[in-house]
Parts: sequence; structure tokens; C-alpha cells
Amino acid sequence: MSREVDAILHFFFLFLAIFMWFRKASRNELAYFSFLGIFLIISFVFDGAAVFIMFNRQLAIKFNSNLFLYHFAVPLQFASIILIYYYSFKSNRFKIYSKYSILFFIVCSMCLSIWIQPLDEYNSYSILLKHLFVILTILFYFYETIVEMPYNSIYTQPLFWVSVGFLFHASFNIFLEGASNYLESYSKMNTNLVYILYSITNYLLFIIITIGTSFIHKVKSE
Repeated sequence: MSREVDAILHFFFLFLAIFMWFRKASRNELAYFSFLGIFLIISFVFDGAAVFIMFNRQLAIKFNSNLFLYHFAVPLQFASIILIYYYSFKSNRFKIYSKYSILFFIVCSMCLSIWIQPLDEYNSYSILLKHLFVILTILFYFYETIVEMPYNSIYTQPLFWVSVGFLFHASFNIFLEGASNYLESYSKMNTNLVYILYSITNYLLFIIITIGTSFIHKVKSE
């Protein structure tokens, strides 16, 4: 898959998710839904800037790479994802966990970017840490949801589908990070397949978010 095709598909599905979110945003007052939109907009802005640098020869030469963008994008994406669940949790202990996980992750991400993987390198450690915390947070959400909600109501909840998307994306990306490191370190196999799978996980995340937001009806915050 060429970079051009990947960029077109990526922004097509991302724009679709943003469009559906924007279409439903005026019909509800749920706090978590606002942060879902913030996550999508952050992704659009930083991915757009990364693609612009990648396809602009002068900027590509000036900045050398677009990797520095993700040192800022990852903490912002993480904070917006965790805040989705902060405003969804009923339990105070899960709310406290959410607040401190954001603080902990931002401090760790800054330290990693300063001393371990500087701005001109791929911040894989921060990304892995982000995925691990996202998985843990979603498991807390599923636990609380299954305990408190009737079984036949779970599948009608927008956040359930959004959580499925985040859980799939985070879990599969951890696997792909490991596969990518293995292939680069111990194998001469072409790693293009890994990067295609990376792209597909992003497409699927945006598709599932689009499906999830389509379940939104006119609801009000509690």
C-alpha cells in the first residue's frame, strides 16, 4: 500500500468519525462525548500535520521527520481517552485512578522524550505505555458496566462500541510493536505487512467509533 493511499483511507475514515460525532454532538449533553470529539480532533490535527510534513519536500528537509509531532500527540490523545472514562465511571476509586493515571503518564512521557527517546526518534515506549493504560482503563469500564447494567442493555450503549474499538486498537498495536521490533532485530523479512496492519487498526478504530456514535440519541448528562 502506498503512502498516498494510506493517507487517503486514514483521513476518510477519520473524517467519517468526526462527521458522525459532530452530527450527534448537539443532541446530547454527556460529558464523555465531548472528550471523544476532542480525541478525534487531536488525531486529525496531528495526523494532518504529519502527512503535510511527509509530502512537503521543503518541510521534510527542514524538520528531517515528523516523529516529533507524536511526542506531543500521544499524551494529548491519552488524556482525552482517559477523560472519556473519567466522566463515565460511577466508582470514585476508578475516577481517582483516571486522574492520577493522566498525571503519571504525562510525567513518564516527558521523561522518556527528554532522556530515552528524544523528539527526533519514534516514541515507542510512550505509545506502549499509553496502550497498556488504555487497556486497563477499558477493563475497569467493562467491569463496572457489566456489574451495574442489564446484559441486554450493554450493546445499545455508544461507549460500549467505542470501548471495543479502543480495546482492539490498543491490544493489536502492542502485538504489532513486538512483531515490528522482532522483524527489525532478528529477521530480514519485509516489515511492510506490519505497517499495513498498523494502518488497518486505525481504520477499524475510526469505523467502530463511527458505529458507536450512531447509537447516540438525545440524552442529557446525569
